[in-house]
Amino acid sequence: MADRVVLFIDYQNVYMSARSMFHPLGAPHWCGQIDPVALGQLLVSRGPYDRRLMGVRLYRGVPDSTKDPKGYGACQR
Repeated sequence: MADRVVLFIDYQNVYMSARSMFHPLGAPHWCGQIDPVALGQLLVSRGPYDRRLMGVRLYRGVPDSTKDPKGYGACQR
């Protein structure tokens, strides 16, 4: 029987880390975005055991509307 796996992602940290590692400063906002399901499938497939991806959970903060109205608006869209 395959082990069941659920992947939990702190999306903002993954996004910012990908931007800083793989893209130059000032790159378009989509640079650094990931496909969470594809990442989960890759991690499960590369393991030494028989595993099955059961779910992916994304966690992300929301900017404060008074301190970052532009960021807050983008999150609401």
